Amino acid sequence: MKQTGLWSRLNRKYRAKLRERMGERGAAMMLAILFVMVVLTTSALVMTTLFAQAIPYKNNKENSQANYAAESGLEVGLSYLQETLEKLQGASSLDVLAGLLPATTADTGNSAKDGTFTKYEGASVLLNHVALNKVGSATDTASYTPDDLSYRVRINFYKDDPDGASATMITNPSDLKDTQYAEIIGTGFVNRYKDGRSSGDARQPQALKRAICKIGASTDTTTTTHSTVAGGGRMGMGFYAAAPYNRLDSQFVWVPVDYTGVNLGSDPSGEVKFSAAVSSDRTDFDGLKKGTATLNPVNRTCMLATTIPVTDEKKTIAENLDLSKTPQAGSGLVLLPAAYNAGGDTYKYTEECRTDGAYSSLNTWVYYKDNSIRLASNMNLCVTGVSVEDADGKAPATLQKCGKSYGVRYQSDYYTDAAAQQAEKSDPDSLLNKYQKWIFYNGFINAGYWNEMTGEVSSEAAKYKSPLPESKGYSVAGVQRDKKTRFQRLEATHYGADPNNEGDPHFAGGNIKATPYEQAYMVTKWTSNFSDSYFSNGADMEDATASFSQAGEAGYLTQQIVNSSSGFCTVLSADGNSVYTDTCDVRTGDFDAKCYQKSIMGQGFDFVTTHFCPTADKENFNFTSDRADYDEDSSDDGSGTTTTIRLYDTNGGVHYLKAEGSAVGLTTDINDATKFTRYNENNKSKSVTIDGKTQYPWAGTFQTASNLCLTEIYPGDYVKNDGTGAIDRQYNRSDGHAMLKMLECGSNRDVRGRIIKSQAWNADVDYGHKGGFGSYTWTTETTTVTIPSNTNLSAVVDSNISKTKNW
Repeated sequence: MKQTGLWSRLNRKYRAKLRERMGERGAAMMLAILFVMVVLTTSALVMTTLFAQAIPYKNNKENSQANYAAESGLEVGLSYLQETLEKLQGASSLDVLAGLLPATTADTGNSAKDGTFTKYEGASVLLNHVALNKVGSATDTASYTPDDLSYRVRINFYKDDPDGASATMITNPSDLKDTQYAEIIGTGFVNRYKDGRSSGDARQPQALKRAICKIGASTDTTTTTHSTVAGGGRMGMGFYAAAPYNRLDSQFVWVPVDYTGVNLGSDPSGEVKFSAAVSSDRTDFDGLKKGTATLNPVNRTCMLATTIPVTDEKKTIAENLDLSKTPQAGSGLVLLPAAYNAGGDTYKYTEECRTDGAYSSLNTWVYYKDNSIRLASNMNLCVTGVSVEDADGKAPATLQKCGKSYGVRYQSDYYTDAAAQQAEKSDPDSLLNKYQKWIFYNGFINAGYWNEMTGEVSSEAAKYKSPLPESKGYSVAGVQRDKKTRFQRLEATHYGADPNNEGDPHFAGGNIKATPYEQAYMVTKWTSNFSDSYFSNGADMEDATASFSQAGEAGYLTQQIVNSSSGFCTVLSADGNSVYTDTCDVRTGDFDAKCYQKSIMGQGFDFVTTHFCPTADKENFNFTSDRADYDEDSSDDGSGTTTTIRLYDTNGGVHYLKAEGSAVGLTTDINDATKFTRYNENNKSKSVTIDGKTQYPWAGTFQTASNLCLTEIYPGDYVKNDGTGAIDRQYNRSDGHAMLKMLECGSNRDVRGRIIKSQAWNADVDYGHKGGFGSYTWTTETTTVTIPSNTNLSAVVDSNISKTKNW
């Protein structure tokens, strides 16, 4: 010690004086004590300086880490907002902004919900706790590196700028339709739950980042004119309570109905009146043959779009059909009886099913030329089935924004060039890939089939990008043997069921005389066996529906002759001896349901080739055929061309229509075939004025030299002499199938006295009344939600936690 500089200086300065006063030994002791005090004081000063520098360093590092966490949270919040807004684009109402909220409700005490966006405090979004560098221990607070760095995200919604003086945060989900701004707040924490979540001493955030987004949601309204075949039709509105041709002996399907006093162009209301005594256990066969019976309104149904999104929770009819709202993406579909049992033998018409009533915007459908099913009041919404991604394989049918149209009405080479169908399958936005394309064979069947991933199917599926359903076996490699293909149908639950129930296999075969005023939900399901559904009648398919009196893409381009009043096709009976009209076989792509009747019914037969089916169920040749053709009038003015009408059986044999007087029969001899003059829909050579509207009765007709038109006669139709008022009933079949006759052009009326278009074929001709018959032209105003793709984002700012509300 004596050799140090400090000791030397102290020794020289103080030792002599201390020796004089205290002696040699005392001086040495005091000098040593003085030395120690100086050293301790110096050391304390050094340590104080070091600690003064180290503590801010630790705090600064923690603040820096917390800022990083807060920025991460802000970015995650912005991504959530942007992705959610993209999904809401194109909806039909700003009510869709309620979809900004997640379905899950927040619970900050439940760690299982930490990494999930949740609904919080009414109408905010919360991502409660996301750890960034969680380690084993959360109690070591002496470390300069945070053990538990995390962030929290909250998104609040406002009608006005949140920084404005009068801004009020939206707290009710029903008010989110007014949202114009979003406030995203990211907060960063260090050791937030230091002593565990339940200790109650969670730390406050150490950093906060805040941004304001101007969402700018608005609605655009466009007016569009549409024209299509029928919109409700004489056959009713799609789904029967009892199959009209299979249940004649067990249900009162066809009965004489009295429409006296019902205004033309209007649907009846109040009590159903019968013009003669009816038996509730069977069809009035005598009235059917005499042409006085028609389809019982109790056997009809109407399908309506709900004005609220469908969930697994059952809603009342009033809640589902709230007329203060409009159908939107996510709306469900319900079925109501067109008439119901009001007690005893009294039946009443259902107001919600009137096509000219308050609910017409919800109950009028178009089976459109691209094979989509669209709501007539909003042609941007299409009926959508269950996805191959759905874990349960079943779901309520919904309305969703329509995809892109493909088919023979859009690509003339659709059935002749494989590239056209390939483009459809490769397009993620095609109707097919959005499960919105429906074919028809005794009911609506989704145009996409779903194969097991084996052999050829796996090889074909591998050619598609992973996001496409084709990569999972959807609509590739054709229908497979041995029940390895699943199909999807559109069907009804039983009346009063929940929306997550399956279809009722007895819906089309139950006792309709007890039909209640209740709703059924429309549902979809993947299955390899339709025999458990309303399609089945003893394992054979039955006529359970009509296709909304329309025929999708069916027409001249698909070798079919479609009646413009009923949407029915000319049909050759299985034995080839008679012709009538019935629902069309509407196919698409490589899937024609008629070719796979046994496969669809779960009978799994081997396949062979038939004349119209490149592949078909073995020995499945006992079905009727609606394949027919003629020489079309290609003139611009519908001036006409001469043609025979040719119908083909399942073996490719040709049968020709032969008209003798008013009777229509068949011949296999072309020399006996009747030569018709075909006038296309542009013909205006003849005109009549009915109910103040000019109509052209020759448009779309097939006429003979004696000026008679090929006419579809439905049970109850008649010809009325406008001079004498005499009524001549024309129908005389006993099976309910619509028949063909040759009658004077422009004179046919239905059972309600309305001029009908039963003489127009493969033609879109406007015959006026929008209600229950004919094709028509209509105008719709479509409202679409628009959200700017580049959301107007304010600058990200650091905010004072103590002054920021609702973080």
